[in-house]
Parts: sequence; C-alpha cells; structure tokens
Amino acid sequence: LYVGEWVARQRSIRLLEGFNHFRHEVRSDIKLVLAGTKSWTSEGIDETIERLKLKDHVIELGYVNNQDLPVLYSGAEMFVFPSLWEGFGIPVIEAMACSTPVLTSNNSSLPEVAGGAAVLINPYSVEDIAGGMYKLFSDTTLRQSLQARGLERAKFFTWQRTAQQTLEAYKRAALLQ
Repeated sequence: LYVGEWVARQRSIRLLEGFNHFRHEVRSDIKLVLAGTKSWTSEGIDETIERLKLKDHVIELGYVNNQDLPVLYSGAEMFVFPSLWEGFGIPVIEAMACSTPVLTSNNSSLPEVAGGAAVLINPYSVEDIAGGMYKLFSDTTLRQSLQARGLERAKFFTWQRTAQQTLEAYKRAALLQ
C-alpha cells in the first residue's frame, strides 16, 4: 500500500519499478494499491505502468477519505513510502497505528519519525526499494517485530502531546523577548 499524493518527491516511478522487481523476485500475484491523487507533477506514472506491464498488478484507488484509511492500512501486507523529503510523514505513523509494517526513506524527517520501527531504504535506488519490500514480505519475524514496534511508536504521536509541545515552544519564545 502507498498513501499520498503522486508527486515527483514521492518517487512514484521508482516505487513502481521497485515493485516490479520485487514482484518478479517473489513470483507472487501481490498487488500494489495506490491511494491518493495524481498531480501535475505525476506525469510518467501511466506510461511506467504500461511499460512494466503492471496494469493487472497495480490498483489505483484515487482519493480515499480519512475515515476509510485505517481499513486500507490494516489490510495491507506492508506500507511503502519512498519519499525524497517530508516535513513530517503522517502516513508512516498512520500505518504504524494500524499495525502495518512500514518501509520508508532513510532521509529527511522519516528516520526520526519511524524511530527504529520501519525498514529504511534509499529512495533513489530501485534496488533498495525492491530489497526492502522483499525483506518485509519474506521475513515473518521482522514483520511481526515492526508491527509491535510501530504500534508503540505511533502512541508517541498524539494531538494532545503536539498541543502541549507547541504551547511550551510559545512560552520559551515569549521568554526570549
């Protein structure tokens, strides 16, 4: 499962190429489910699906309401998020909160957000993406460990905690003036 807008920074084409390598490696009829909308920067996606003959292996759902996302996350074998940069990466935490093993990038804020509860990959490398997917798919112990660690990690991110930290930051800023 991938959730998010299909933009260049999400490495949409590399995700499709990585999935194609992974699919051939495991010789499975596993599907890549894409939830989210395409933007003007998502050109090349349809052409890549056609070029790699993935039409029967990729399910494009388009926009999905927030209340329906937990069902998608919970039903997924894994969540893949090979972004080049993120300010935060909420979909990573959403997947963890649904006990879904996560594969995400080793850059920007994502390693900190994942907090040791995800497989980290180089989002520029199709081989890394495919290898990470293979690792999650084939290693039951790792998958179960990441599910447990992900649930614990997700508990760290609450709106109450966010509000409290924001208030503390404002208080510190006010004292500096």
